[in-house]
Formats: sequence, structure tokens, C-alpha cells
Amino acid sequence: MKLVRVNWMDIGSYDGPWMDLSEAKEMRPVPMETVGYILEMSETHIVVCSTVSEDGAVGSVNSIPRGVVTGFMPLTTVPSDLPLECDDINCDTCGCLGKKSESL
Repeated sequence: MKLVRVNWMDIGSYDGPWMDLSEAKEMRPVPMETVGYILEMSETHIVVCSTVSEDGAVGSVNSIPRGVVTGFMPLTTVPSDLPLECDDINCDTCGCLGKKSESL
């Protein structure tokens, strides 16, 4: 699966009490950014998910209409052999994703 960043415009809304007409005219769509794995791309929409289980189930799925997409960028995935933690207390040269927790 390809990892991507999708920039898109969402509906701006207001669910509070009544608002002044001039305030309402100032409302705008809201820029959004979704990062995930492409599940489907068509002429009308892009489907991405942010989580994939070992058995292929997916979670946090978004179907974004192509008409609201303002940008699209493929991202580099993290190699599967990259260590998640290490014993290096400085942890700035080994390439792992984070320091091993220090005991108190």
C-alpha cells in the first residue's frame, strides 16, 4: 500500500446559537490534511486508512471527494527493519524511532 498525504477542504460549520448575518458571511471552508494508506483511487474519490492490521483489516477510513482535494503527496514509508527503540541514551545516531524508557 502507498502512504500519502491528502490536503482537502472541509465544510466550515457553526452549531451554536443564532449568529449575525455578517458573521455568517465570513465563514469559510476549513483546510484539512489526512495521512494514510491508499485503499482506492477513482475519478470521484480517494479512500485512505491510517491503520492496517496484520490480517488486513483497516481502521480510520476516509473517503475524500476528488472535488475538494487541493493537494496530494506520496510519502516515504519507514523501513520494517528500523528498530523501534535502542539502548543508546542519546538516541540520535542509530536511526531508531525513539529512546528506550529510562527507569527511575
